[in-house]
Order: sequence, then C-alpha cells, then structure tokens
Amino acid sequence: MRKKFNTLTKDIDDNKSEVLRMKEDERKLKSVIAMLEKEITNFRKEMSERDELIQDKERRVYELKKKNQELEKFKFVLDYRIKELKEQVEPRENEISVMTEQIDVTNSPLSFQLECHLTFLLAGYQQRTHASSCPKMYI
Repeated sequence: MRKKFNTLTKDIDDNKSEVLRMKEDERKLKSVIAMLEKEITNFRKEMSERDELIQDKERRVYELKKKNQELEKFKFVLDYRIKELKEQVEPRENEISVMTEQIDVTNSPLSFQLECHLTFLLAGYQQRTHASSCPKMYI
C-alpha cells in the first residue's frame, strides 16, 4: 500500500509539474498568438493604406487622362485656327511682296534723280565756296 501511495504521490507530482510545464507552454503560445495577431493587424492596416494610395494614384491617372483629352481637343481647335489664319495672311503677304517690288521699281529712278540733283547742288555749293575764298579783284 505504501508503495502504491508513493507511486500515486509521484504520479501526482509528475502531473503537477506537467501541468505547470503545460501552463508555461500555454503562456508562451498565447504571447506568440498575441504577437502574430498584432502583426496581422499591422499588415491589414498597411494593406489598407496601400489600397488607398493605389486608389489615389488611379484617380490621378484618370484625371490626367481626362485633362489630356481636353488638351488634345484644344490643340485640334487651335491648329485649325492657325491654318485659317495662315490662309488669311498668305494673300496679304503676296500683296506686300508685289507692292515692295513696285516700290523698288519706282524708287530706282527716283534714287538716280535724287543722286543727280544732290551732285548738282554739291557742285554749285563748292563753286560758291571756291568763289568766296578767292581774292576779289577790282575793275
């Protein structure tokens, strides 16, 4: 009986130590679980932030595409207006070119006449200066 008592006591002590060891394991596992749950929460938060960032970027891309379309339309309109204005300016430039040629043709004889007249005036002036610088003789 004593032997049986000792065996049972030993079994009880072994079971108590096993229970303590299991409680310690449970405590460690609970801390690991808590740490992992915290990591999961952080990862979910990070995923949520990244999703928001992606949505913002997609929204920005959409806005830029829309703006680009508007600018393309505006470019088309301006190109058309430039073409129209060039068509209006071209005849005027041709007129200006023709008139410039006419002016050059008209100015050519006038330039020659002006040059001759100036030469004549200069010769007259030189003669007067020369005559005034010569000593006068009394008759």
